[in-house]
Amino acid sequence: MSLLELNEKISEHLDAIEAKPIPLTIRSHLNKIKEYFEQYVETSELGSHPTTSDRTTHLESTSKEYCQHCDELSEANERQERTIEELRKAEERLTSELESKEETIADLEEKCAIYSKVTLKYFKDKAQLAKQCEEYRQRCDELSAAKEHHEGTIEEKKNGKRLTYHLAPKRSVTKELRRFGKKLTSELASQKQIIVQLERKCTEINEVLHLPPDVFISEAEIRVENLPRDVTEADLFYKFRRIGPLSSIRVFRGTLLYQPYIICADVEFQHPADAERAIDTLNWDDMDGSRICIAWSPNSAQGKLNNQTHHQDSARTFQ
Repeated sequence: MSLLELNEKISEHLDAIEAKPIPLTIRSHLNKIKEYFEQYVETSELGSHPTTSDRTTHLESTSKEYCQHCDELSEANERQERTIEELRKAEERLTSELESKEETIADLEEKCAIYSKVTLKYFKDKAQLAKQCEEYRQRCDELSAAKEHHEGTIEEKKNGKRLTYHLAPKRSVTKELRRFGKKLTSELASQKQIIVQLERKCTEINEVLHLPPDVFISEAEIRVENLPRDVTEADLFYKFRRIGPLSSIRVFRGTLLYQPYIICADVEFQHPADAERAIDTLNWDDMDGSRICIAWSPNSAQGKLNNQTHHQDSARTFQ
């Protein structure tokens, strides 16, 4: 086979390969092979005629190179076909997935439309229900007010009947109250006489103790009575100093016709609060076997006010 015939055969095969879709890198190599072979044929035709052995050797080496390139091209073609097949399968898979996705989207759109209708209906029903609840609440308020009014009317009728029923006994009660009022008036007159007697006794005590009746010593002074016969100012100081700071202590001794020997003392604190606490905590406390009686001093304004109330209470107790 001559070089021209070989060139034609190889060109046919190369054209058949180029007719199929192949990558650009392989296509460039095929074009280079075709150009090199054409140059070789032209060079062989224009140059000196080599010997048969040289041409045979050269053709064998060239054929081997062509066979090697053809094998590489076949492998590349097979790889390309496998890649095309994989791409086709991937396309089919993606197409099926896309169809399933489109169906899912259509289902979701249909569900969204249904949900929108249901939501709209729900809000309409909710507004209507709220309106009905408001009307029901107003009606309940009206019924409650009517019920309260009716109950009040019934209660008024019952009270009227009850008042009519109890009116007769109350007349007798009124008569009893009038009689009791007269009795209280007579008792009050007798208690006033007792108060006058107690005031006279207080005046006698002040005269025996040589105290002026209207001397205001302190607002924190207390009167201690029913003391032991041998009590001293030091004893009273130790007794009352735990309550608060003291200003002065005076002990009085004297006699009366109805009480042969009396003894009392005035204890003056620096603060009125301490004097009030002493009255609250030490009144009727034991001191050497005697129960001492503590009250505000009659020589102070507070003592006059409190002792007047105390005398009135004592008069009621005595009566």
